[in-house]
Amino acid sequence: MLIKLADSSLVSGAIIAVLASWLTTRNRNRQDQQEEIGALRVQADAMTVAVVELQGAAAANHLLWEGPAERARSFLLATLAFFGGAAQARIAGGTDVQSGQVGMGQAAELLSWERRPASRPRPLYGNRSPGSPPRRPR
Repeated sequence: MLIKLADSSLVSGAIIAVLASWLTTRNRNRQDQQEEIGALRVQADAMTVAVVELQGAAAANHLLWEGPAERARSFLLATLAFFGGAAQARIAGGTDVQSGQVGMGQAAELLSWERRPASRPRPLYGNRSPGSPPRRPR
């Protein structure tokens, strides 16, 4: 009888140990899952804030640099560069076609510099003769 009692308590102890191990593992997995969910929520919030800030920057960029006033300014600058280049070519003795080509080149160069990042220096217009090669950015 004592042996049966010891066997049954040994079996029930083993069952209890297996159940305790299973419950401990399940609880750890659930805690890990909750921590991952919390970390993902923090990342999602940070991503949402970044997207909203990016949308705000894009809207400000659109208002400042792509509005009608900026387009008019670019058109005026390109027009002045065209006529300045054409006048330089005429003074140098060029024909009407040559002065038009130089004017177009000056306007195209100005517009290309308008599209480049502000960190690059802008060229000084009017310091070159009409036949000189274009400057290379540094």
